Amino acid sequence: MLEDYYEKFHADSGYERLLFRAGKGLQSRELNDLQSQVSHQLKGVADVLLKDGDLVKGGEVVIDAKLATALITEGEVYIAGQVRPVPSSVVPIDMAASVDIGVWLTHNVVTEEHDPSLRDPAVDAINYDEPGAARLQQICQWGLLSDAIGPDDAFYPVHKIEQGTLIIKQPPPQLDAVTQALARYDREANGGSYVVEGMSLSYRGAELEQQGFSLEEGKAHRSRVMRWHLPLQELLNLTMTQI
Repeated sequence: MLEDYYEKFHADSGYERLLFRAGKGLQSRELNDLQSQVSHQLKGVADVLLKDGDLVKGGEVVIDAKLATALITEGEVYIAGQVRPVPSSVVPIDMAASVDIGVWLTHNVVTEEHDPSLRDPAVDAINYDEPGAARLQQICQWGLLSDAIGPDDAFYPVHKIEQGTLIIKQPPPQLDAVTQALARYDREANGGSYVVEGMSLSYRGAELEQQGFSLEEGKAHRSRVMRWHLPLQELLNLTMTQI
């Protein structure tokens, strides 16, 4: 970290707010503490809804068995209290093993020496073209656990591939009251199909060209009219077994 950087925020101190007082000097440490405090408070709420490695958007996986690679599209993943963008990437995989694909998170400290645009741009100010605050830059990329580059890198698993087969991952929970209210309205007004309770899908294994899944018991709201362009078995291309 920087030699002239100070931060003293600790969650267990119980300090909830910074009370800035007139006539007292503003410390750079206080500004850094303020950022850390807000991030900590936001993370406490976000962790109730999401967990590290949850996909928020994108991040689909396309497996190429011939090349033994997995293409992961760009997406957004919840990691360490924030939803972080991850660019698309191609990752080599072992088609005969169990593989975890996830996000490597790295942070870099960037100063005016690396990025001159961080110098004060106010032409008429006394501090014009002088250095100011540095920046903490995040770098996220898809990879495997064995892809670590630096000692400070952190790996967050997102997808699991079993012998070349992508394991279906449960989406993050929807706990927002507005979302639930809209779902109830849509069910009543439009007769859509929804899972009400249970019915979690889990992977059980593969034998030859058949994949085995287990569907838990539960409740679902089924629309009156169901239209399939293909038979269900052919559409899913898997074998389903129910508990």
